[in-house]
Amino acid sequence: MKRLLALGIVFSLFMLSCQTESQKGSSKNNKPDLESHLALNEFAETFGGVWIPKNYLDVINKHKSAYLSRDEIPFISQLKIHKSNLKDDTLWVESGLNNHEGYDFKIWKSAQSAKNEFASLILEWDEDLSLIFRYNLADTSISILMKNAFDSLVERIDFKRIVGSENAYNSNETAYDYISRKLILTGKYQILDASKKDLGIAEFEPLEGRITGFKHAYYTFSTDFIAGVFYPSDYILFRPEFDNYSDQEFLAMIHLNDTLFIYETVDIITDSSYNVELGNIKYYLIDKN
Repeated sequence: MKRLLALGIVFSLFMLSCQTESQKGSSKNNKPDLESHLALNEFAETFGGVWIPKNYLDVINKHKSAYLSRDEIPFISQLKIHKSNLKDDTLWVESGLNNHEGYDFKIWKSAQSAKNEFASLILEWDEDLSLIFRYNLADTSISILMKNAFDSLVERIDFKRIVGSENAYNSNETAYDYISRKLILTGKYQILDASKKDLGIAEFEPLEGRITGFKHAYYTFSTDFIAGVFYPSDYILFRPEFDNYSDQEFLAMIHLNDTLFIYETVDIITDSSYNVELGNIKYYLIDKN
């Protein structure tokens, strides 16, 4: 009897071991292989959308100011990835340089590429740098690595997605304009004029920059810091519509606690200099979210 009991225990342990190994194998087979490369069409589906540098996002989240975050804009300033830009074995990536001018480059898979990298022609005119376009399936991130002729890392730009493919072409102007609207001025605000007369509650929608409940129907922020504009603070723009510049108000903004102070600007011109200073307050925007 004892012998039969011992055999039964051994058999049970054997079956448990087999079951455990089978479960391990099943778990391993179901786990995504994060080292495997994606085909271009899979990459465009998984990584589609608009991307800006993670460092910039961290800083603008902290300061709530495009102006104070401007030094974190790298030379390759944004990426727009969409499956409509896939042609045969090449994907065109819409980009930008310093958030000042448009730029695009192509990526493709080559035999020399690492599993999670694509060959590219990023900054192909710079013969002293080699650039690596890398993606990470584990956290769905994109990085561009710049290396010099000695294979030493010169710069690494880690990008984070701010909108998906479905909205890649809905966010008016640049990615920096959109993220400024989203992180600085979004939702419901009570608007007062210079005399603090209540103009009512307006709602600011950041994706397309639409305003309801205000005399202007569109807003955005100026984020091109290479265009020669002299910034005393953030510049906010109000327009009747997105592409209607005739009655545009170009104003300065200071963010303090739950209130945005909106100022007129004054040009200070001398024989040797040109500066812009804050003028009178035009509006108070009080956060009601």
